[in-house]
Amino acid sequence: MRRAYLPHPRDAGSLAQRTLVRLGGNLAGMDSEPVSSEDNQAVVYPIDHADLTLDHLPHPRDPFDDVVRFAYTFDGYAHFGMEMCGEMANRALNHYLEGQALPAWLVADMDRLRGCLYFEARRWIRKESDPDTRSLIYIHKLIDAIGDLLATPA
Repeated sequence: MRRAYLPHPRDAGSLAQRTLVRLGGNLAGMDSEPVSSEDNQAVVYPIDHADLTLDHLPHPRDPFDDVVRFAYTFDGYAHFGMEMCGEMANRALNHYLEGQALPAWLVADMDRLRGCLYFEARRWIRKESDPDTRSLIYIHKLIDAIGDLLATPA
């Protein structure tokens, strides 16, 4: 069973407030200093692909805050640029909504999967709400695809 062990933010409040606060502590597999996204609101604790394990992945029944904390272990904006990350994530979401499957160009690429997951977390933070059921299913398809790549021997 996959379980996230990323810490909970210290402050209570809305989903956006809880996500945007600086997380405390030195976490195993994470840099000790956070990296701010270029819009200077998202705090990212990077975990390299090589250090990522199945234990990092949130379970589908975990709260969305756990998904956001995991998504923020990869800064899609820094990696792809904000515009390209958004275009890629929107294209992947539209493809999924049309056929209920992730696009082939996405499922074998850890950078793209994590970039799309990062964008989806940002999308729902901006909306200041938890995702609807259909969107949450899509988000967990992204997480499952990341898990599949981690489980595949190199």
